[in-house]
Amino acid sequence: MRFVVDDPVKAVNILKANGFSTKETDVLAVETPDHPGGLNAVLKPLKVAGINVHYLYPHLGRVGGQAVVILGVDRLEEAQKVLQENWVKTLGKEVYTI
Repeated sequence: MRFVVDDPVKAVNILKANGFSTKETDVLAVETPDHPGGLNAVLKPLKVAGINVHYLYPHLGRVGGQAVVILGVDRLEEAQKVLQENWVKTLGKEVYTI
């Protein structure tokens, strides 16, 4: 089971205290144009770079009218660089306050 939470440290502590094993995985949060085909602006550069998207979650919050998606990819740092080179804004810790 995967969780995307606003306080990862707290979530891990609660799960472990209740007998669950955990594994933390870094993900990317990106702004996505909110129109038909908008997700293509995010996924196409990753495909061209040969970066695999293992999972994608929509985020309920918005930034400046843009949709936000959470991506689990196989080469995180390279994916972030590729997206930034293609004018896709990646979000940092501010995603926790949306």
